[in-house]
Amino acid sequence: MSTEFDQYSNAYHRSIAHPVRSLLESVGENEFLRAKARWIDHWWTVTGRPSAARVLDYGCGTGLLTGYLHDLRPDWSYSGADPSAGMIDAARVTAPYADFSVLGVELAPFAGRLFDLVLMSGVCHHVPWKDWERTFARVRSALALRGTLLIFEHNPFNPLTQIVVRSTPIDRDAQMRTASFVTSALQRFGFQVEARRYLHFFPPRLRALERLERGLAWLPLGSQYLVEARLSEEPVPQDVAR
Repeated sequence: MSTEFDQYSNAYHRSIAHPVRSLLESVGENEFLRAKARWIDHWWTVTGRPSAARVLDYGCGTGLLTGYLHDLRPDWSYSGADPSAGMIDAARVTAPYADFSVLGVELAPFAGRLFDLVLMSGVCHHVPWKDWERTFARVRSALALRGTLLIFEHNPFNPLTQIVVRSTPIDRDAQMRTASFVTSALQRFGFQVEARRYLHFFPPRLRALERLERGLAWLPLGSQYLVEARLSEEPVPQDVAR
C-alpha cells in the first residue's frame, strides 16, 4: 500500500477530486477534514478533557487533518504515521511542527502507550482484512491507558458515498466497512467501544448546520461515521495478542 500511495503524495487534492465533492467543497480546500477537526475540537471540550493532549494521526497521509486540528488546538503535541514515505514527506511540509514517521513492516514507530488521542481518518477502508490485527496491535501499543481512539470512515449505506468512493482513483482498491463491522473488529482486537455516530449529512461548508448535524448523529445515513473506543479492561484473546 505504501508504494501505491506514494504516487498521490504530491497531488492529493487531485487524487480525491470528484464532481460530487466539487459541489460540496471550496476549491483547494478539504472541508470534510476541516469539519472533522472542528468535530474533534468540540467533542474534546464537551467531554471535559484536559486542555493539553498528545495526538497521533495514524495513517496521516499528507498531514491535512493534523494541520486543521493544529489551527484549533495549537497547544497540543502532534505526531503522525503513514506507510507511504511520499505522504510523510508531504506531511512534514504541511505541518512542520508535528513529528511524522514512516510505518515500518514490523514495528510501530510510536509505542509505549503515549497518546491521549489516536485518530484514524479514512484509513480502515484501505487496510486489507488480513492486516487489521497487526494494525490495531500497533494502535494499542501507542494509546495511553486512558486514551481514546477515534475512527472516521465512509458509510457504505450512503448512496453518494458509494458513488464517490467507487469512482475516485485513490480509493480504487478500497473496501468500505459498516460501522457495525468496525465495532465488532475493535472489540475483537482489544478495545471497548464507547460510542458510534454518523456525520456529514450536509455539505461541510455549511457550518451553520453543524449543530443540527450533531443532533442527527444517531441516523445511519450520513456520508461518514465515527467510532469512539478505548483500551478494553478485558484481556486480549491470545490469537489476537500475538
